[in-house]
Amino acid sequence: MDKIKKYIMISIIVVIILIIAIVAILVYQRKAEDEKSANDIQKIVTSTNFMQVTDKNIFYQTEDCIEEYYKYLNINDYKQEEYIPGTEQPFAQQKDINNEEDKNNAILNLLATKYKEENNINASNVSNFVESINLDNEFYRAVSQRIAEGVDTSTIYVEGEILNRDTYEIISQLYYIVYIDYGTSAFSIYPLKESLEDLEPYINDVKIEKNKNNYVKTVKLEDEDMAFKYFSDFKNSAMKNTNYAFNKLDEQYRQNRFGNDKSQFDAYINKNANELRGLTISQYLVNTYDNYTEYICKDKYQNYYIFKVTDFTNYTVILDTYTIMSDNFKSAYDKADVQGKTMLNSDKWIQMLNNRDYTSAYNVLDETFRNNNFGSVDNFENYMRQNYGEHYDVEFGDFSNEGNTYIQPLTLTPISGSEEIKEITIIMRLSDNYGFTMSFVI
Repeated sequence: MDKIKKYIMISIIVVIILIIAIVAILVYQRKAEDEKSANDIQKIVTSTNFMQVTDKNIFYQTEDCIEEYYKYLNINDYKQEEYIPGTEQPFAQQKDINNEEDKNNAILNLLATKYKEENNINASNVSNFVESINLDNEFYRAVSQRIAEGVDTSTIYVEGEILNRDTYEIISQLYYIVYIDYGTSAFSIYPLKESLEDLEPYINDVKIEKNKNNYVKTVKLEDEDMAFKYFSDFKNSAMKNTNYAFNKLDEQYRQNRFGNDKSQFDAYINKNANELRGLTISQYLVNTYDNYTEYICKDKYQNYYIFKVTDFTNYTVILDTYTIMSDNFKSAYDKADVQGKTMLNSDKWIQMLNNRDYTSAYNVLDETFRNNNFGSVDNFENYMRQNYGEHYDVEFGDFSNEGNTYIQPLTLTPISGSEEIKEITIIMRLSDNYGFTMSFVI
Protein backbone atom coordinates (compact mmCIF):
# COMPACT_ATOMS: atom_id res chain seq x y z
CA MET A 1 0.00 0.00 0.00
CA ASP A 2 2.83 2.36 0.90
CA LYS A 3 4.52 1.51 -2.41
CA ILE A 4 1.34 2.44 -4.32
CA LYS A 5 1.07 5.78 -2.50
CA LYS A 6 4.74 6.46 -3.20
CA TYR A 7 4.26 5.65 -6.89
CA ILE A 8 1.22 7.95 -7.12
CA MET A 9 3.16 10.78 -5.43
CA ILE A 10 6.08 10.41 -7.83
CA SER A 11 3.69 10.41 -10.80
CA ILE A 12 2.01 13.60 -9.56
CA ILE A 13 5.40 15.30 -9.14
CA VAL A 14 6.46 14.26 -12.66
CA VAL A 15 3.19 15.59 -14.10
CA ILE A 16 3.65 18.89 -12.24
CA ILE A 17 7.22 19.19 -13.55
CA LEU A 18 6.02 18.48 -17.09
CA ILE A 19 3.28 21.10 -16.77
CA ILE A 20 5.77 23.64 -15.44
CA ALA A 21 8.16 22.83 -18.32
CA ILE A 22 5.40 23.15 -20.90
CA VAL A 23 4.25 26.45 -19.41
CA ALA A 24 7.85 27.71 -19.40
CA ILE A 25 8.28 26.73 -23.04
CA LEU A 26 5.03 28.44 -24.01
CA VAL A 27 5.97 31.59 -22.09
CA TYR A 28 9.39 31.63 -23.77
CA GLN A 29 7.84 31.17 -27.22
CA ARG A 30 5.30 33.91 -26.54
CA LYS A 31 8.04 36.23 -25.35
CA ALA A 32 10.09 35.46 -28.46
CA GLU A 33 7.08 36.12 -30.67
CA ASP A 34 6.38 39.37 -28.82
CA GLU A 35 10.01 40.44 -29.27
CA LYS A 36 9.86 39.52 -32.96
CA SER A 37 6.62 41.44 -33.32
CA ALA A 38 8.14 44.42 -31.53
CA ASN A 39 11.18 44.25 -33.82
CA ASP A 40 8.93 44.07 -36.86
CA ILE A 41 6.98 47.08 -35.60
CA GLN A 42 10.26 48.92 -34.98
CA LYS A 43 11.38 48.10 -38.53
CA ILE A 44 8.11 49.46 -39.86
CA VAL A 45 8.51 52.61 -37.79
CA THR A 46 12.13 53.24 -38.78
CA SER A 47 11.46 52.47 -42.42
CA THR A 48 9.01 55.36 -42.50
CA ASN A 49 11.41 57.78 -40.80
CA PHE A 50 12.46 59.21 -44.14
CA MET A 51 9.87 61.43 -45.78
CA GLN A 52 10.03 63.38 -49.02
CA VAL A 53 11.19 66.95 -48.43
CA THR A 54 8.20 69.20 -49.10
CA ASP A 55 9.58 72.43 -47.65
CA LYS A 56 11.31 74.40 -50.41
CA ASN A 57 13.47 76.26 -47.91
CA ILE A 58 14.87 73.02 -46.47
CA PHE A 59 15.39 71.64 -49.99
CA TYR A 60 17.41 74.59 -51.27
CA GLN A 61 19.22 75.05 -47.95
CA THR A 62 20.43 71.46 -48.23
CA GLU A 63 21.44 72.04 -51.85
CA ASP A 64 23.39 75.11 -50.68
CA CYS A 65 25.31 72.91 -48.20
CA ILE A 66 26.44 70.63 -51.02
CA GLU A 67 27.35 73.60 -53.22
CA GLU A 68 29.42 75.05 -50.37
CA TYR A 69 31.17 71.68 -50.01
CA TYR A 70 32.03 71.75 -53.73
CA LYS A 71 33.46 75.25 -53.44
CA TYR A 72 36.00 73.97 -50.92
CA LEU A 73 36.81 70.94 -53.07
CA ASN A 74 37.31 73.22 -56.07
CA ILE A 75 39.97 75.44 -54.49
CA ASN A 76 43.19 75.17 -56.50
CA ASP A 77 44.68 78.65 -56.35
CA TYR A 78 46.04 80.11 -53.12
CA LYS A 79 47.38 83.40 -54.47
CA GLN A 80 46.56 86.38 -52.29
CA GLU A 81 45.23 89.12 -54.54
CA GLU A 82 44.61 92.73 -53.62
CA TYR A 83 40.91 93.26 -53.11
CA ILE A 84 39.27 95.47 -55.72
CA PRO A 85 36.15 97.25 -54.39
CA GLY A 86 32.99 96.06 -56.11
CA THR A 87 34.41 92.66 -57.04
CA GLU A 88 34.08 89.33 -55.28
CA GLN A 89 37.09 87.93 -53.47
CA PRO A 90 38.31 84.48 -54.51
CA PHE A 91 36.67 81.83 -52.34
CA ALA A 92 40.01 80.74 -50.85
CA GLN A 93 40.68 84.27 -49.62
CA GLN A 94 37.17 84.61 -48.24
CA LYS A 95 37.74 81.50 -46.12
CA ASP A 96 41.40 82.30 -45.27
CA ILE A 97 42.73 79.19 -47.01
CA ASN A 98 46.35 79.72 -48.00
CA ASN A 99 47.68 76.26 -48.82
CA GLU A 100 46.80 72.60 -49.37
CA GLU A 101 46.89 71.86 -45.64
CA ASP A 102 44.32 74.60 -44.94
CA LYS A 103 42.12 73.19 -47.71
CA ASN A 104 42.31 69.62 -46.38
CA ASN A 105 41.48 70.72 -42.85
CA ALA A 106 38.52 72.72 -44.14
CA ILE A 107 37.20 69.66 -45.99
CA LEU A 108 37.65 67.59 -42.83
CA ASN A 109 35.51 70.15 -41.03
CA LEU A 110 32.72 69.51 -43.52
CA LEU A 111 32.76 65.70 -43.55
CA ALA A 112 30.48 63.72 -41.25
CA THR A 113 32.19 62.19 -38.21
CA LYS A 114 30.69 58.81 -39.10
CA TYR A 115 32.23 58.96 -42.58
CA LYS A 116 35.66 59.96 -41.26
CA GLU A 117 35.69 57.23 -38.59
CA GLU A 118 34.56 54.48 -40.96
CA ASN A 119 37.32 55.34 -43.44
CA ASN A 120 40.08 56.50 -41.06
CA ILE A 121 40.21 59.84 -42.83
CA ASN A 122 42.68 62.51 -41.80
CA ALA A 123 44.24 65.62 -43.30
CA SER A 124 46.90 63.64 -45.16
CA ASN A 125 44.54 61.23 -46.96
CA VAL A 126 41.25 63.16 -47.19
CA SER A 127 41.72 63.83 -50.93
CA ASN A 128 41.42 60.07 -51.56
CA PHE A 129 37.85 60.06 -50.18
CA VAL A 130 36.31 63.11 -51.85
CA GLU A 131 35.62 63.91 -55.49
CA SER A 132 35.68 67.43 -56.90
CA ILE A 133 33.98 68.95 -59.92
CA ASN A 134 35.15 71.82 -62.12
CA LEU A 135 32.82 74.63 -61.09
CA ASP A 136 33.90 76.70 -64.08
CA ASN A 137 32.35 74.15 -66.44
CA GLU A 138 29.96 72.15 -64.25
CA PHE A 139 27.33 72.67 -61.57
CA TYR A 140 25.41 70.53 -59.11
CA ARG A 141 21.62 70.28 -58.95
CA ALA A 142 19.61 68.39 -56.35
CA VAL A 143 16.81 66.30 -57.87
CA SER A 144 15.11 64.79 -54.83
CA GLN A 145 15.56 64.75 -51.08
CA ARG A 146 14.23 62.63 -48.22
CA ILE A 147 14.53 63.67 -44.60
CA ALA A 148 14.48 61.97 -41.19
CA GLU A 149 14.02 64.64 -38.55
CA GLY A 150 15.82 64.08 -35.26
CA VAL A 151 15.72 65.89 -31.93
CA ASP A 152 19.03 67.62 -32.58
CA THR A 153 20.03 66.78 -36.14
CA SER A 154 18.12 66.03 -39.34
CA THR A 155 19.41 63.40 -41.75
CA ILE A 156 18.74 64.25 -45.40
CA TYR A 157 19.32 61.84 -48.26
CA VAL A 158 20.00 63.74 -51.49
CA GLU A 159 19.92 62.46 -55.04
CA GLY A 160 21.42 64.90 -57.52
CA GLU A 161 23.27 65.36 -60.76
CA ILE A 162 26.25 67.17 -62.23
CA LEU A 163 25.47 69.16 -65.38
CA ASN A 164 27.62 70.86 -67.97
CA ARG A 165 27.17 74.65 -67.69
CA ASP A 166 27.37 75.18 -71.45
CA THR A 167 25.15 72.36 -72.66
CA TYR A 168 22.99 71.45 -69.64
CA GLU A 169 23.86 67.83 -70.39
CA ILE A 170 23.88 65.52 -67.37
CA ILE A 171 27.42 64.30 -66.69
CA SER A 172 26.82 62.05 -63.70
CA GLN A 173 24.52 61.25 -60.78
CA LEU A 174 25.75 61.86 -57.23
CA TYR A 175 24.31 60.92 -53.85
CA TYR A 176 24.88 62.39 -50.40
CA ILE A 177 23.73 62.25 -46.83
CA VAL A 178 23.60 65.77 -45.41
CA TYR A 179 23.31 66.21 -41.65
CA ILE A 180 21.95 69.57 -40.49
CA ASP A 181 21.86 70.66 -36.86
CA TYR A 182 19.37 73.52 -36.77
CA GLY A 183 20.31 74.28 -33.17
CA THR A 184 23.96 75.00 -33.92
CA SER A 185 23.35 76.04 -37.56
CA ALA A 186 26.00 73.55 -38.67
CA PHE A 187 26.09 70.81 -41.29
CA SER A 188 28.19 67.85 -42.33
CA ILE A 189 28.43 65.74 -45.48
CA TYR A 190 28.53 61.97 -45.98
CA PRO A 191 29.46 61.23 -49.65
CA LEU A 192 27.92 58.06 -51.09
CA LYS A 193 29.17 55.90 -53.94
CA GLU A 194 25.72 54.94 -55.17
CA SER A 195 22.02 55.34 -54.47
CA LEU A 196 20.64 53.72 -51.32
CA GLU A 197 17.54 51.70 -50.57
CA ASP A 198 18.11 51.22 -46.83
CA LEU A 199 18.71 54.62 -45.28
CA GLU A 200 18.18 53.72 -41.62
CA PRO A 201 21.85 52.95 -40.82
CA TYR A 202 22.71 56.53 -41.79
CA ILE A 203 20.37 58.24 -39.33
CA ASN A 204 22.55 60.17 -36.92
CA ASP A 205 20.82 62.39 -34.35
CA VAL A 206 24.04 63.70 -32.79
CA LYS A 207 24.79 67.36 -32.28
CA ILE A 208 27.14 68.88 -34.86
CA GLU A 209 29.71 71.26 -33.47
CA LYS A 210 29.95 74.47 -35.45
CA ASN A 211 33.34 75.32 -36.93
CA LYS A 212 34.55 78.04 -39.27
CA ASN A 213 33.61 76.04 -42.37
CA ASN A 214 30.29 74.26 -41.74
CA TYR A 215 27.86 77.13 -41.18
CA VAL A 216 24.35 76.57 -42.58
CA LYS A 217 23.03 79.53 -44.53
CA THR A 218 19.50 80.67 -43.80
CA VAL A 219 17.23 80.19 -46.83
CA LYS A 220 13.84 81.85 -47.07
CA LEU A 221 12.46 81.82 -50.59
CA GLU A 222 9.48 83.97 -51.50
CA ASP A 223 7.17 83.60 -54.52
CA GLU A 224 9.32 86.05 -56.48
CA ASP A 225 12.41 83.89 -55.89
CA MET A 226 10.62 80.77 -57.09
CA ALA A 227 9.25 82.53 -60.18
CA PHE A 228 12.78 83.65 -61.03
CA LYS A 229 14.13 80.12 -60.47
CA TYR A 230 11.64 78.53 -62.87
CA PHE A 231 12.08 81.24 -65.49
CA SER A 232 15.90 81.09 -65.30
CA ASP A 233 15.96 77.30 -65.41
CA PHE A 234 13.78 77.17 -68.51
CA LYS A 235 15.50 80.07 -70.29
CA ASN A 236 19.01 78.76 -69.64
CA SER A 237 18.10 75.26 -70.72
CA ALA A 238 16.37 76.55 -73.85
CA MET A 239 19.58 78.33 -74.79
CA LYS A 240 21.80 75.33 -74.04
CA ASN A 241 19.83 72.07 -74.11
CA THR A 242 16.61 72.18 -76.06
CA ASN A 243 15.86 68.53 -75.21
CA TYR A 244 15.38 69.50 -71.57
CA ALA A 245 13.44 72.66 -72.40
CA PHE A 246 11.21 70.91 -74.95
CA ASN A 247 10.28 68.25 -72.40
CA LYS A 248 9.38 70.98 -69.90
CA LEU A 249 6.64 72.29 -72.20
CA ASP A 250 3.09 71.42 -71.19
CA GLU A 251 2.14 68.34 -73.22
CA GLN A 252 -1.01 69.80 -74.78
CA TYR A 253 0.72 73.11 -75.46
CA ARG A 254 3.68 71.35 -77.05
CA GLN A 255 1.28 69.61 -79.43
CA ASN A 256 -0.79 72.69 -80.28
CA ARG A 257 2.08 75.16 -80.66
CA PHE A 258 4.85 73.02 -82.17
CA GLY A 259 2.99 69.94 -83.40
CA ASN A 260 5.02 67.96 -80.86
CA ASP A 261 7.92 68.47 -83.28
CA LYS A 262 11.17 69.35 -81.52
CA SER A 263 12.71 70.67 -84.74
CA GLN A 264 10.04 73.41 -84.82
CA PHE A 265 10.86 74.32 -81.23
CA ASP A 266 14.59 74.34 -82.03
CA ALA A 267 13.99 76.63 -85.01
CA TYR A 268 11.97 79.02 -82.82
CA ILE A 269 14.74 79.14 -80.19
CA ASN A 270 17.51 79.60 -82.77
CA LYS A 271 15.77 82.46 -84.55
CA ASN A 272 15.10 84.32 -81.32
CA ALA A 273 18.22 83.40 -79.33
CA ASN A 274 19.56 86.95 -79.10
CA GLU A 275 16.31 88.27 -77.62
CA LEU A 276 15.79 85.30 -75.32
CA ARG A 277 19.31 85.52 -73.92
CA GLY A 278 18.71 88.93 -72.38
CA LEU A 279 15.21 88.36 -71.05
CA THR A 280 14.25 88.49 -67.39
CA ILE A 281 10.99 88.74 -65.46
CA SER A 282 9.37 92.16 -65.15
CA GLN A 283 6.11 91.05 -63.51
CA TYR A 284 4.68 87.89 -61.97
CA LEU A 285 1.46 86.59 -60.45
CA VAL A 286 0.94 83.48 -58.32
CA ASN A 287 -2.27 81.42 -58.23
CA THR A 288 -2.59 78.54 -55.77
CA TYR A 289 -4.88 75.60 -56.56
CA ASP A 290 -5.56 72.30 -54.81
CA ASN A 291 -3.02 70.20 -56.72
CA TYR A 292 -0.59 72.74 -58.14
CA THR A 293 0.70 76.31 -58.04
CA GLU A 294 0.67 78.55 -61.11
CA TYR A 295 3.33 81.21 -61.68
CA ILE A 296 2.36 83.65 -64.43
CA CYS A 297 5.47 85.58 -65.48
CA LYS A 298 5.78 88.41 -67.96
CA ASP A 299 8.97 89.71 -69.56
CA LYS A 300 9.70 93.29 -70.62
CA TYR A 301 8.14 92.64 -74.03
CA GLN A 302 4.81 91.63 -72.46
CA ASN A 303 5.37 87.97 -73.35
CA TYR A 304 3.97 85.41 -70.92
CA TYR A 305 5.49 82.29 -69.35
CA ILE A 306 3.03 80.24 -67.33
CA PHE A 307 4.63 77.68 -64.99
CA LYS A 308 2.47 74.93 -63.53
CA VAL A 309 4.29 73.58 -60.47
CA THR A 310 3.11 70.28 -58.99
CA ASP A 311 5.94 70.33 -56.44
CA PHE A 312 8.68 72.91 -56.18
CA THR A 313 11.18 70.82 -58.16
CA ASN A 314 8.84 69.85 -60.99
CA TYR A 315 7.12 72.18 -63.42
CA THR A 316 5.70 72.45 -66.93
CA VAL A 317 5.54 75.67 -68.91
CA ILE A 318 3.31 77.39 -71.46
CA LEU A 319 4.88 80.21 -73.48
CA ASP A 320 1.81 82.32 -74.25
CA THR A 321 -1.82 82.91 -73.33
CA TYR A 322 -3.38 82.29 -76.73
CA THR A 323 -2.37 78.79 -77.88
CA ILE A 324 -4.44 77.25 -75.09
CA MET A 325 -7.20 79.68 -74.17
CA SER A 326 -7.74 80.18 -70.46
CA ASP A 327 -11.16 80.07 -68.82
CA ASN A 328 -10.75 83.78 -68.02
CA PHE A 329 -10.27 84.60 -71.71
CA LYS A 330 -13.27 82.49 -72.71
CA SER A 331 -15.42 84.16 -70.06
CA ALA A 332 -14.39 87.66 -71.19
CA TYR A 333 -14.90 86.71 -74.84
CA ASP A 334 -18.36 85.23 -74.20
CA LYS A 335 -19.49 88.42 -72.49
CA ALA A 336 -18.06 90.77 -75.15
CA ASP A 337 -19.95 92.26 -78.09
CA VAL A 338 -18.50 92.02 -81.62
CA GLN A 339 -16.28 95.07 -81.05
CA GLY A 340 -14.93 93.54 -77.82
CA LYS A 341 -14.34 90.22 -79.53
CA THR A 342 -12.50 91.95 -82.38
CA MET A 343 -10.32 93.84 -79.90
CA LEU A 344 -9.50 90.68 -77.94
CA ASN A 345 -8.52 88.84 -81.12
CA SER A 346 -6.48 91.79 -82.41
CA ASP A 347 -4.60 91.95 -79.14
CA LYS A 348 -4.00 88.21 -79.35
CA TRP A 349 -2.51 88.62 -82.84
CA ILE A 350 -0.12 91.33 -81.63
CA GLN A 351 0.89 88.98 -78.80
CA MET A 352 1.85 86.44 -81.45
CA LEU A 353 4.05 89.03 -83.17
CA ASN A 354 5.62 90.12 -79.88
CA ASN A 355 6.28 86.47 -79.09
CA ARG A 356 7.86 85.96 -82.52
CA ASP A 357 5.27 83.25 -83.12
CA TYR A 358 4.90 83.96 -86.81
CA THR A 359 3.45 80.55 -87.59
CA SER A 360 0.39 81.15 -85.38
CA ALA A 361 0.06 84.71 -86.69
CA TYR A 362 0.21 83.42 -90.27
CA ASN A 363 -2.31 80.63 -89.69
CA VAL A 364 -5.13 83.01 -88.67
CA LEU A 365 -4.72 85.09 -91.84
CA ASP A 366 -7.44 84.78 -94.45
CA GLU A 367 -6.25 82.09 -96.84
CA THR A 368 -6.66 84.17 -100.02
CA PHE A 369 -4.96 87.17 -98.40
CA ARG A 370 -1.95 85.21 -97.21
CA ASN A 371 -1.52 83.30 -100.45
CA ASN A 372 -1.71 86.44 -102.58
CA ASN A 373 0.63 88.49 -100.39
CA PHE A 374 3.08 86.03 -98.84
CA GLY A 375 2.68 82.47 -100.08
CA SER A 376 4.55 80.96 -97.12
CA VAL A 377 5.10 81.50 -93.44
CA ASP A 378 8.78 82.27 -94.12
CA ASN A 379 7.88 85.13 -96.46
CA PHE A 380 5.37 86.41 -93.92
CA GLU A 381 7.96 86.27 -91.14
CA ASN A 382 10.50 88.16 -93.23
CA TYR A 383 7.93 90.87 -94.02
CA MET A 384 6.81 91.26 -90.41
CA ARG A 385 10.35 91.32 -89.01
CA GLN A 386 11.26 94.00 -91.52
CA ASN A 387 8.16 96.16 -91.07
CA TYR A 388 7.00 95.34 -87.53
CA GLY A 389 10.21 94.17 -85.93
CA GLU A 390 9.76 95.80 -82.50
CA HIS A 391 7.71 94.61 -79.52
CA TYR A 392 4.61 96.73 -79.18
CA ASP A 393 2.03 98.10 -76.80
CA VAL A 394 -1.39 98.37 -78.45
CA GLU A 395 -3.88 101.24 -78.61
CA PHE A 396 -7.21 100.67 -80.30
CA GLY A 397 -8.61 103.20 -82.79
CA ASP A 398 -12.21 103.74 -83.89
CA PHE A 399 -13.99 100.46 -84.60
CA SER A 400 -16.26 100.04 -87.62
CA ASN A 401 -17.87 97.30 -89.61
CA GLU A 402 -19.13 96.43 -93.05
CA GLY A 403 -21.72 93.74 -92.48
CA ASN A 404 -19.95 90.81 -90.79
CA THR A 405 -16.52 92.24 -91.55
CA TYR A 406 -15.02 94.19 -88.64
CA ILE A 407 -12.39 96.89 -89.03
CA GLN A 408 -10.07 97.74 -86.14
CA PRO A 409 -7.25 100.31 -86.52
CA LEU A 410 -4.31 99.81 -84.13
CA THR A 411 -1.54 102.10 -82.99
CA LEU A 412 1.60 100.13 -82.11
CA THR A 413 4.06 101.85 -79.77
CA PRO A 414 7.46 100.17 -79.40
CA ILE A 415 8.08 98.95 -75.85
CA SER A 416 11.79 99.66 -76.34
CA GLY A 417 11.10 103.40 -76.33
CA SER A 418 11.77 103.83 -80.03
CA GLU A 419 9.85 106.70 -81.57
CA GLU A 420 8.91 104.67 -84.65
CA ILE A 421 5.21 104.26 -83.92
CA LYS A 422 3.36 102.02 -86.37
CA GLU A 423 -0.23 102.11 -87.59
CA ILE A 424 -1.96 98.96 -88.80
CA THR A 425 -5.59 98.26 -89.65
CA ILE A 426 -7.02 94.80 -88.92
CA ILE A 427 -9.88 93.44 -91.03
CA MET A 428 -11.53 90.52 -89.26
CA ARG A 429 -14.31 87.96 -89.51
CA LEU A 430 -15.42 86.02 -86.42
CA SER A 431 -16.16 82.30 -86.47
CA ASP A 432 -17.39 79.67 -84.01
CA ASN A 433 -15.46 78.31 -81.02
CA TYR A 434 -13.52 81.55 -80.42
CA GLY A 435 -12.02 81.41 -83.90
CA PHE A 436 -11.38 84.20 -86.37
CA THR A 437 -9.72 84.97 -89.70
CA MET A 438 -8.17 88.30 -90.59
CA SER A 439 -6.16 90.36 -92.98
CA PHE A 440 -4.53 93.75 -92.61
CA VAL A 441 -3.95 96.78 -94.78
CA ILE A 442 -0.51 96.59 -96.38
